[in-house]
Amino acid sequence: MFKYPTFIRLGHTDAADVIYFVNVFDLAHHCYEAMLYEHISIREMIGKKEIIAPIVHAEADYHKPLNVSDKVEIQMTLAKMGTSSYTFNYDFINEANELAVSVRITHVVIDVKTKKAIEIPEKIKKILTGV
Repeated sequence: MFKYPTFIRLGHTDAADVIYFVNVFDLAHHCYEAMLYEHISIREMIGKKEIIAPIVHAEADYHKPLNVSDKVEIQMTLAKMGTSSYTFNYDFINEANELAVSVRITHVVIDVKTKKAIEIPEKIKKILTGV
């Protein structure tokens, strides 16, 4: 499990002072990037222009409201790894240690040249299974 502490900023919320629904995906992606930075250089990976891992599915369930200045810990776990795709769960835990939001995001590994799904490289598999 990878843990990412953060807080809800003013720009994350709507006029009702509740997190705007799309911003949980942005925060989940920040968590994903932070996990990757611990293992690889994203700039180097993108610079090689060999593979990409776009998001092909994303969903969220909202259990408790999150408001401006709320501290949350995003707990990221690998839910599933297939041949060419992987799915992470992101649980947003509020200060009362309650599940506020659950996000599920699936990526597929694509060869940049052929634009086709490929098997997840071993280096990436090791990173993913370590989460």
